Amino acid sequence: MTTLTAVPDPSTGSIQLSITQTNSVTKITRSDANGIAEVRVAAGQLPSASTGTTIVTDYEAASGVCNYTVTTTNTSDIATASTTLTLAKPWLMVPIAPNYSSTVETVTNYGAGRSSNSTVHQIIGRADPLVVLGKLGTRTGTLEIWTDSIASANALARVFDRGEIVMLKQGDNAGMDMYFTADDLDISPYSVAGAGLTRYKFTVRYREVVRPYGNLAGALGWTFDALASRYSTFDQILADYATFDALTLGGI
Repeated sequence: MTTLTAVPDPSTGSIQLSITQTNSVTKITRSDANGIAEVRVAAGQLPSASTGTTIVTDYEAASGVCNYTVTTTNTSDIATASTTLTLAKPWLMVPIAPNYSSTVETVTNYGAGRSSNSTVHQIIGRADPLVVLGKLGTRTGTLEIWTDSIASANALARVFDRGEIVMLKQGDNAGMDMYFTADDLDISPYSVAGAGLTRYKFTVRYREVVRPYGNLAGALGWTFDALASRYSTFDQILADYATFDALTLGGI
């Protein structure tokens, strides 16, 4: 019987999934406050081997209760698990490349508008127009984020440097989470208070988009770089971790 363990990691705004499979895993599905979606995995992870352990980090889980379902090649062998992710601060998460993600202190202003995709034809000699109806578009507007210095604001801009789709995740305001692309960024003072005292607003003019396609191409938190900074030899690593799976999970 395939089993699933889900462990939240607030330090990276993610949930770590550990699957011990007795059949090949074909799909992992998450249900949370933002809806139902397949969990993004690295290239080649799924379908998995028919036995062993598969470890996946879900960076797109919403704050709150998250329910997971693992589907295998055996339709009767399904594993489920639930856990709760608590976010201390909002995240600007890069789903494809999480290593470019960052927390923010607070979102100080938020605006969202939706334009109609209908087309209106005003006919000469006719009082009422002919309308080709269209759906409302996705949200567009601005996010204003508090930063304590120019250096902090410049560091936050790194989230957008790759030109990837970004996900806003937060725990205080249900319904604000979204995938979006930045039209432009602006950094300006809230009020000038002198060197070292001025606080800056980081403004993102955004356009909401659908969840991006593609495999996970990075990691956040417990990485080989973090491992190298903690241990100087392989013998030290082996003293703490008996298997590679234990090492993978060791950052939580």
